[in-house]
Amino acid sequence: MKQEFIYRTTWPSRELLINSFVTVLIFIAFWAVIIGVFDYVFAWLLQLITSI
Repeated sequence: MKQEFIYRTTWPSRELLINSFVTVLIFIAFWAVIIGVFDYVFAWLLQLITSI
């Protein structure tokens, strides 16, 4: 590997890194809530159906 490619790497700034991290964290939290709600509703429906 050539040494010149190591020096051409451009790392994101600290601000961009924090913004990206927060965006990903919000995205994961949002989908965790959505999946949790669906899981709760389907479990409730399944319990309702099996208790008949």
